[in-house]
Amino acid sequence: MKTCLMYAGQGSQYAGMGLDILSTHPYLQYIFDDASQILNEDVMAWFNDPESLKNTYQTQLMMVITQELFDQVLKDIHIDAVFGFSLGDMSALKRAGIISYKEMLMLTQARAKAMQLAADASKGMMAAVLKLDSETIEKICLTHSKKDCYMIPVNYNAPLQTVISGHIQSYDAIKQACIDAGGKVLPLRVAGAFHTPLMSTHTKVYEDIIDTVELKTPKIPIFSNVTGNPTNIITKQDLIKQMTSPVRLTSIFKQLKSLGFTHLIEIGPGNVLSQLVFKQFEGISVQTYSNASSLEV
Repeated sequence: MKTCLMYAGQGSQYAGMGLDILSTHPYLQYIFDDASQILNEDVMAWFNDPESLKNTYQTQLMMVITQELFDQVLKDIHIDAVFGFSLGDMSALKRAGIISYKEMLMLTQARAKAMQLAADASKGMMAAVLKLDSETIEKICLTHSKKDCYMIPVNYNAPLQTVISGHIQSYDAIKQACIDAGGKVLPLRVAGAFHTPLMSTHTKVYEDIIDTVELKTPKIPIFSNVTGNPTNIITKQDLIKQMTSPVRLTSIFKQLKSLGFTHLIEIGPGNVLSQLVFKQFEGISVQTYSNASSLEV
């Protein structure tokens, strides 16, 4: 039996996440207290205010803190590899022993600030394209994009589910071309064009913090968002590329299958990754920990 742990990304958050786990595991209060001290923020105030979920900076930090709560409850489960989807990569790095909890918070804080600044500096957006294969979407984006006004595939989620990201100005033409080709297009509620070169304008904010962190050798293989392959070394440039490059989830799933993984465990909040697994895997066991009640099963 080979087991891989999966961490959800931004978009899986829900009001009350984290607090539901704390109510059943009150000894985990130290995770919130440590985060407030490390970040110099009133973290508990975020978790108690549903409006925080509308803020990219606060949401990303709340996500990794919530995943740390899950991790502590599930720290004794056996795993052979790990990966995180987009933001979830931060939690995966921590679980693999590459960074500490403090370093994860510092990196996530800097990453979120860099992404928010980049989003504010450009008019960007993201949209999910359904019912079309990724090759068709790539061709449509290439045909209807220019060097300074584009959208590109950034999340290869499933054979017929790809997220595109880029300039708002190029969206209408690309949306119509996808619809004409038989696709369905759904805009996403995000702050900017994540996982595109548009995110590279303020990477120095992130790089300055990365330079203060020692990226240790992973204790277990970690699958790269950028390549889709397992790796036993993570570099500073890997972290930068992860923020500005597409997430190749379908490639990760293909690698997991070819390497003989039989069990996948999703660490939430939510169950987005589990649902994507069911769309492209057969004969594999999936366990989902999406909220406090799932931890009690």
